[in-house]
Amino acid sequence: MADVARGDRGQLLIVSAIGLAILLTALALALNTAAYAGTHAAASDNGLHEQQAAIGYQASAERAVADLMAINDTTESDLRAAVEDWDQLTGAEYARDGAVTHVSVTDTTVENRIVQDDTRNFTDQSGADNWTVATNATAVEGFEMVLEATALSSSDDCTASGACFTLTVEDEDGDAWRLFASNTSENESVEITVETSNGTTETCTAEASSAPINVTNGVFVDESGAECSFTSFTEDDGVTAPYTIRYERATNVTGTYTLTVTGNVVEGSIEDDERYATTGSPRITPQIRAANVSISYQSPQLTYHGRIRVVPGDDDE
Repeated sequence: MADVARGDRGQLLIVSAIGLAILLTALALALNTAAYAGTHAAASDNGLHEQQAAIGYQASAERAVADLMAINDTTESDLRAAVEDWDQLTGAEYARDGAVTHVSVTDTTVENRIVQDDTRNFTDQSGADNWTVATNATAVEGFEMVLEATALSSSDDCTASGACFTLTVEDEDGDAWRLFASNTSENESVEITVETSNGTTETCTAEASSAPINVTNGVFVDESGAECSFTSFTEDDGVTAPYTIRYERATNVTGTYTLTVTGNVVEGSIEDDERYATTGSPRITPQIRAANVSISYQSPQLTYHGRIRVVPGDDDE
């Protein structure tokens, strides 16, 4: 009996040892699984943090560029310089956290309002008689003039005499639309002759001391208020954007004008441009309507490169 009891105890010890081994193995597996899960969660949290940092940087850059664009009289060169300054300041802050950032302006859409609201001749601010009002104009809107009769040259044929004030709109292929202005009467009068790119001419006359002209819409108003229509450069199929707009013999006319031009009209700063300034006549007010911006964010865990288009006011719509 004693031998049988001792055998049972031995079996019980073996069974207990096997059970303990299984328990320890399960516990080890559980601990290893928990450790793996903790490590994996830590790695995921870090990656998510880096993604959020990159998204935050892009949002900050977009807000900064939009604010800088909202400043009046900002040209593309002004915006590029301001964004470069912002990039250097913020780059130093992000570098402390181990990230390398960069933002730059790749190109812009600029709208320029050019105004002469003082009645004077049509020379530029430096007094140039023949000058280019705008180049690379992808669109022209609201081009209106009021011409005074007194300074206009008397000519029976402006297209041949070469003495009249001339507005020329020319495209990149050299095709041109022209408007000539003269005083052909012994009394005060304003006469315009429009020559389209195919050589066709159209004439409108007002027996008055001044006459308003809507250049973009092709409307001339005479002294009675009646409208005389002509083919505008916007309707001339032979002339396509981008346009170059020029005044020739600008001392042979006095009056006022205004136009809005889309395109990078001013190269560099307005202060360095002799044609117009921000005050007086003629003057220019540029406004950047949109900017394409390149953005990059790089850290040990993440590399991000993107390109966004910033249009102020879009968030408010």
